[in-house]
Parts: sequence; structure tokens; C-alpha cells
Amino acid sequence: MKKFHSLAKLALSLVFLSSMGNGMAAAVSDADHKAAALYLGPFDLIPALKFDQSYNDNLFYNDHNKKASWVTHINPGFQLELKRHLNSLNLTYALLDSIYANSPQDDFIDHFLNANAHLEFNHRNQLELTSGFSFAHNMRGTALSNGIPIPNFLNEPDQYHTQNHNAVYQFGSDGAPGRIQLQLGYNDYIYDNHPTRTLKWDRNDIQAGGTFFYKVMPKTSLLVEFIHKTVNYPNPSKPRYDSTTMTYLGGVTWKAAGKTTGTIKLGFFDKQFDDRSRQPNNFTGFTWQVGVNWQPLSYSQFNLNVSQAVLEPFLYGNLIDQNLYSLDWKHQWGSKLSSTVSLSSTTSNYPGSIPSRSDDMKAYSIGLDYRMQRWLNLGLSYSYRSLNSTLSRQTSGSFVDYGQNIMMFNLMVSL
Repeated sequence: MKKFHSLAKLALSLVFLSSMGNGMAAAVSDADHKAAALYLGPFDLIPALKFDQSYNDNLFYNDHNKKASWVTHINPGFQLELKRHLNSLNLTYALLDSIYANSPQDDFIDHFLNANAHLEFNHRNQLELTSGFSFAHNMRGTALSNGIPIPNFLNEPDQYHTQNHNAVYQFGSDGAPGRIQLQLGYNDYIYDNHPTRTLKWDRNDIQAGGTFFYKVMPKTSLLVEFIHKTVNYPNPSKPRYDSTTMTYLGGVTWKAAGKTTGTIKLGFFDKQFDDRSRQPNNFTGFTWQVGVNWQPLSYSQFNLNVSQAVLEPFLYGNLIDQNLYSLDWKHQWGSKLSSTVSLSSTTSNYPGSIPSRSDDMKAYSIGLDYRMQRWLNLGLSYSYRSLNSTLSRQTSGSFVDYGQNIMMFNLMVSL
């Protein structure tokens, strides 16, 4: 019965897309490789449907209680766009229906809604506004259920909803010797079930900051940045996790003609906990962000990202001190065939964790995409992820370490 409903959803979505396309789609050439749009007065509506079928050999991220399953994802969505000269408005919605053949308790429908406004009042004054809402879930074995022996102690995923709002104002044109960006943002993360485990981890944060850019060469600018962030956990716990973090960065951003673009930021952070009974109640250290894109050929590019960041904790410690290294290679083998290879390594330390915890995660993936038509894309991919934690070696009965293989076929349909 469940398979019948899933196929019905897919068929109805395809019929919906094809019926809307009759005589209404904007003409787009095959070489353009862009989805066509429906004209709704001043708005462009771009619907799309993605379907993928995968095999996951470790659903719960747990080598002690491995469970494999075929997984179906049905992912319809749309983008509504309005453009007026240099200004634009965008609204996007996506639904993700996940169906697990061997684990129906994990079936779930996630919803994602995002809005963006880009406003240029004149060449010196720009404003970028973004908002996002989600009603989603954490797969069992991740986040707050990390290390829990599943399915014995958790019979359904943790559900949550989030919202985020961000505004960035820029004074000074992109070509000016100097320009400044001011940023203000609000985020919250609220769990919707399992309150005995999740209630104390609800949180919200407010972030404000500014960045000053000074041009030293036609396509190179130095920058200095300041970020002030407060995090509030509204449901009392002892000790409390409420904190204020100050981050100071300096760096450089550049864009070389047709070859390399990048940004490098280096600095330090100071995180102070409001609860003075927490020992230690502050953490300081170095932080950095490196993002470099190198395109030696018009059809081939490499993306390198290196970062050190402080994240809010999940279950263990006072925070997560994380180092990330990732490298992607994207190559276009012709007008229709492209490939992506990705490598990443993440080290996460949990200061204040008892017993102490440090994780080492490796991830590798390779994917092929074939564009049969402008409106139809096929993909095939393989990914592997592994986690090794000191917690597993220190605590008997720990369920943290895992290795996971995923093979996936996907289909993308647009107008």
C-alpha cells in the first residue's frame, strides 16, 4: 500500500509539471541548460521535481546495530521570482518525502520555505534580506540521538522546526576603494517531540557584525570583520549553555580573471558563558575560514574549503571545536555529461565532555550527471562516510563509531 501511495505521488507530480508546461513555458534553448519558467503576471514560476532511489547500508549511523534499507526520496518544489532592473525577489518552497523500505518508523515529510530580496537603492546602497523556515527531522542516530542504541530506545525521529532571518546592508559600490557591510541575524531551533531529551536543547541566537573592505588592487581587497553573537537556551538546565561570543577576523578576498577566486579570514574568538558556575566559563582560541575556487579550464573547477569554527554542543561538552577540510572537483566532459568528486575530513573536539570526546570523520563521494534533455537530468552517485571517536574506546557499550555506504540514482525534472 505504501509503495502504491509513493508511486501515485510521483505520477501526480509529473502530470502536474507536464500540464503546466502546455503552451505556458518560456522558451529556453537547449544550450542554456536552464529550467523554463511560467509567466504569472510580473512573476516567473519555476517548478521542479527530483526523485532519487538509494541503498543505505547503515541507516542509524551505528556499527553495533546496523540496518540496511532501500530509501526513496520524492522532492517537488518551486521558485517564484520577480526581477525589476537591479532588484529581485525570490520565494522557494520544497517538500522532501522520505520513504524507508525496511524502516517505516523513519518515513517523514520535511518542508522548507525560503525568501530573498535584493534591493539596490543606488550604486552605493544595497540591502540583502533573507528568511527561512523549516519543519523537519533528525534521522535516528544523529544529533541528539547520536550513540543511542536504536531501535531499542527510540522508535521515531526527533522532529524540529527552525526559522532564520538575516539582513546585510552595504554602503559603497563593489568598485569603490572602500565599502562596508553591516549584518544582523536571528535564528531559532526548536524541538517538537521527545521533550524529556530535547527540551533543554531548544535555542535561539542573535548575531550582529560588520565587515570593512579596502581595495589594494583592481580585483583584490583586504578586510577586517567583527561578529557579536548571543545564544539563549530558553528552557532552564544546570549548568546553563547561554553564552556570548566575540569574533575578530582579518583577511583578503580576490578574484583573478577567469582562474581563481577566494577569501581567507584569520582571527580569534572569545566565548563567555552566562552561568559563572560553569568551569571553565569561557573559551578562547584561533579561528579561520578559507575558501578558494580554481578554474584552470572553462569546463573544470576545484573548490577548497578549510575552516575552524566553534559550534553549539549536542549532548557532550560545552561546545564543539571543529576543524573542516574539504576539496571538490567538478568537470564537464561534454555538453551532457559531468562529474563531481568530493573529499572531506572533519575533526571535532568537545571541551568539558566527561569522559573526554574527540571525533574524526572522513567522507568521500563521486557522482555522474547526464542531461538527457534541457528539462531532464539523470544522476548516479556513491558516497562513503566513517566516524571514529575516542568515546568508543573509553566507554563500554558506546554506539558512536560507524561506517556508511550509500549508492544512489536520481532523476530531476523541470519545465
